[in-house]
Amino acid sequence: MSDGLRSRTVVALTGASFLCAGLSFSYLHRMYGTLQVEFLLWGVWTVLGFGGAWWRMDRNPAASRTHWKWQGFVGVAFALYPGFFMFNLARWMALLLMLVIGARAVIMHTRRDFYLTLTAIFVVSFLSATHGNADWTLWVYLGPCWLFAGLALTWDHTAGARIAPWTKALLNGGFVMLCLVVALAINALVPRPNVMGFGFLPPGTEHPGLFKTPSTGTPGDGRVPGAGGAGGSGEGAGAQAGGGWADGWTQGLQELRRSLGDSFMPGWQRDALGRLLDAMERGTQALSQLGQLLSQLSSALSLWHLLWLLLMALAAWLLWRRRYRIGMRLAMALAWVLRRRYPLASMRVSAAALGWALHVQGHPQRRGQSVREHWNSLPQAPQAVRSWLRTATDLYGAVRFGGRAPTADAADQLRQLATVTADALLRR
Repeated sequence: MSDGLRSRTVVALTGASFLCAGLSFSYLHRMYGTLQVEFLLWGVWTVLGFGGAWWRMDRNPAASRTHWKWQGFVGVAFALYPGFFMFNLARWMALLLMLVIGARAVIMHTRRDFYLTLTAIFVVSFLSATHGNADWTLWVYLGPCWLFAGLALTWDHTAGARIAPWTKALLNGGFVMLCLVVALAINALVPRPNVMGFGFLPPGTEHPGLFKTPSTGTPGDGRVPGAGGAGGSGEGAGAQAGGGWADGWTQGLQELRRSLGDSFMPGWQRDALGRLLDAMERGTQALSQLGQLLSQLSSALSLWHLLWLLLMALAAWLLWRRRYRIGMRLAMALAWVLRRRYPLASMRVSAAALGWALHVQGHPQRRGQSVREHWNSLPQAPQAVRSWLRTATDLYGAVRFGGRAPTADAADQLRQLATVTADALLRR
């Protein structure tokens, strides 16, 4: 594999990840009232760096180096003033790293440069995630940041492979969703110490969060984990004791909704997260109602009823799995019934069933293609199957188009050929 980076898609995805990391950095100090200006500056810096890399790819490298020097000089100057007087040392180093990496993007021509850029993005995003001002609303920016970074790695890893872009995106999205589900399961079920709060997770507990067992929480708090400030009284504890898992999720969503009262949060973000929480509450209520219905149904059904339902489900699954073979058997049975009284109709049924078996195997009959061309053009077929198809083609063509009188023996012979050929095809 060549070390050169030649994909503009990788550059664009990396730039999108860099932009989201910069937005997450500025979102943490949104209370200064300069969020819109900083968002605009991050967008301009991303376009100058990664837009320049996208535009200058495979062009004059000397111009790219000049671009990087001038943009890097501006970035370092901005980091020194006013950046040095705005942040503590860790945040200032993160700002300097982002500005330098953004300026250096224009010379991102090798995979080493690409991996260095992603490393810087991940470092800054982890610093943002562990900041004291971080809460769950920060994931509006961190989530896309890591998703775009994963997509960039996917596109780079599959460079040159004959994989559709949608397939790459779906595979990477599925992997990210799997990681999210595992993380949520760990967050909900695994106890953790208080030092692993990462700024936005609930306090550590002695018991998994979904189980309604009192725990120590933070020292001197005395509340059940997941309960809000208003629900920390005896009423909230009683609701947790008798409400089941749905109450825990509802209280958790109410706790998350309190973060939307931040007056410094952008309006579009507040509206989007509010709609998301509304949808999650509706989903929780629907799942709760479904759980109650299943509980009532299970109490009304006996063990024998459940066994019968399982057997019926197993039978339905087996029928669905063998639906093609069953359909062929029914068609061949109809051809057998018609072979003596209506031999031509029997042969037509056998020919249609054989054409259907070829269609199921990914070899449909194209428009304007004759039966002979269709049957004899099956790719990568065993020699026995090709011989049966040629015999069936000659027999059916002689009766259907050659003027040969249809007989019961000819119909039965074509039925047998169609049966063995279809069995061999459906077994592949």
